[in-house]
Amino acid sequence: PLGPTHPFNANGSAVAPFNLGVPGVGFGTRIGGDGSLLGYGTSNVRPEVERYSALAHVSYDFSDRLNWFGEVAYSSSDALGTPANGGLGPTGMRIQPDNAFLTPAVATALGPNGGQLARIFMPDVINAVNTTDNETTRFVTGLEGELGSEWAWDVYYQHGKNENHQRLFNNMVGSLAGPTVRQHDFLRWALDAVRSNPADPNSPIVCRATLPGPAFAANAAGCVPLNIFGNGNASPAALEYVFRTLKEDNEYTQDAIGVNFRNTLSEGWAGPIALPTGLEWRTDEAETTHDLANQPWYSSYLLSYGLDRGGDIDVLEVYGELDVPMTQKLNTNFSARQTRNETTSSTGSISGSDTFSSWKVAAIYDPLEWLRFR
Repeated sequence: PLGPTHPFNANGSAVAPFNLGVPGVGFGTRIGGDGSLLGYGTSNVRPEVERYSALAHVSYDFSDRLNWFGEVAYSSSDALGTPANGGLGPTGMRIQPDNAFLTPAVATALGPNGGQLARIFMPDVINAVNTTDNETTRFVTGLEGELGSEWAWDVYYQHGKNENHQRLFNNMVGSLAGPTVRQHDFLRWALDAVRSNPADPNSPIVCRATLPGPAFAANAAGCVPLNIFGNGNASPAALEYVFRTLKEDNEYTQDAIGVNFRNTLSEGWAGPIALPTGLEWRTDEAETTHDLANQPWYSSYLLSYGLDRGGDIDVLEVYGELDVPMTQKLNTNFSARQTRNETTSSTGSISGSDTFSSWKVAAIYDPLEWLRFR
């Protein structure tokens, strides 16, 4: 059974009575009492962001009927969120009475059954930091020209690449509470600190999960005991053991080639009747990774970006469009498009393809200068 609630003093050497106050309305709300620190009170809503961009465009006229152009664009953004969620402590982790970091005074106050430690938000010990680095480059080149006196054409090639790198520093690995042990329960194992020789009060402090017995866990090898009773007692090595860096790297590339033709079929009875047509081939490839090979504890992170994923899609489209003015105030448009998609997953044997058609019939009517029907 749980006993009374006791807060630690600043150096973790003693505990004192704690006034819980009375329940209020809403999730986790209490009125009065000694108060508590909520994570939302220490997190920033708007992260720091730096952005840079550059653009260069060049064109050259080979003749009055043939033009070449090229364009290069670059943009970069860096975002920093601090503090962020992830650097959390236990909400109700069992502390055994033989914990080596408990002072005699605290052990006496807890009694022979030990207690449960609740310290989810602890900015005086550690905070999580989130960074996002995004970089986009784009290159496009093409030709524009005329065929005879009736047709105009253009052809282009475009290549684009986006790289996005996210890091959540000091993301907790393990459980917040409860008796169920996770595959890599670093927080639980580090908090359960005992003397390597129970009969020798001066023997080294180790994690119980590294000693022979019912609590032994092979994945606890390398565990560093963690002391978060009070402030300033946690060693850097213990914090680095429990709080690690969650990674996500995303790379997205696109290549596209297109050609378009435009022609005025006739002057028509109410205006030029125009026919644009063309085709485009496009391939998109995405790959998202999380350094899983070097982080076997990935599935035990408090917060996660998900698993590796990716794939590619190839698209081929052919279109035609006809603009026909019916009167000076009524213009009609007829268009059709044939599309074929082919997709492949890079993380499995999933693939597929589809071919479909789409069309549109539209009209714009301007009965008055200030009134339009579409």
